[in-house]
Amino acid sequence: MTRRERKERKLKKRLEWAESRDKKADQTIKSADKLVEGIPPGQPILVGHHSEKRHRNTVKRSNNLMHKSIEHSNMAEYHRDKADNLKRQLNNTIFSDDPDAIERLQKKLEYLEKGRSRMKEINAAFKKGKEIELSESEKKVLESNKRVWNGYSFMPYELSNLGQRIRSIKKRIEKLTEKRANRG
Repeated sequence: MTRRERKERKLKKRLEWAESRDKKADQTIKSADKLVEGIPPGQPILVGHHSEKRHRNTVKRSNNLMHKSIEHSNMAEYHRDKADNLKRQLNNTIFSDDPDAIERLQKKLEYLEKGRSRMKEINAAFKKGKEIELSESEKKVLESNKRVWNGYSFMPYELSNLGQRIRSIKKRIEKLTEKRANRG
């Protein structure tokens, strides 16, 4: 079983758990409503009356069921959040045992290298005092860098971090091609 299949199985389980908790929440809220359906809304507890104890117990049980229903709803939401994270991972992660992993890693590598060369181009243009056309996302990053870094360019750590990501992807591609060559 591949990692992707395991993540998909986890996603399916989380969604099942969320659905189950939603059902439990509905059932408990119906039970709470059923308990107090014979008591008119706003009915005061008749202190000293023979029905006082039963009335208090019924209200208490109904209140407890309401709280339990809220717990089930919260747990269902928790499982849905976890499922959303798993979906995001499945969409964005390139697993080594995916059949198209090498091709996808090479596309990602090309994208990152284009980004790095663009960053270098912008930094060089600013050092020389030349005008350069910027995209909206580049303008946002450069404006925030200007406030923090006292310069209107990409920060050095951004380029070094990008370089490290590129190197690690290259190593990963090498390992995968070597592994697949040994396999078959």
